[in-house]
Amino acid sequence: MSMSWVGVRYRRISLPDIMKAMRLWLDGRQFEPQTFEYVISGLGVLVRLEFPGNAQAAEFAEAFGREVSRERPSIEGVEVNSAEGSVSRAS
Repeated sequence: MSMSWVGVRYRRISLPDIMKAMRLWLDGRQFEPQTFEYVISGLGVLVRLEFPGNAQAAEFAEAFGREVSRERPSIEGVEVNSAEGSVSRAS
């Protein structure tokens, strides 16, 4: 099964607000991304999710205004003092 990535970049929106909106959307559709992580830098926040299939990735990308990619999205010009993290759900 091929995996599909969606990366969403934000500026001037708090990470908890972004993650809450995404989590509510995902839970409402019972979607479980394989990976849900973020990068914070001087350029803003990049939230990237990896889905087990293109259909879920395409729906998420459409809802959050982004595109689906086979490659893991990166934030351009990430500063040395950027922070990365991931969110996992307890099963």
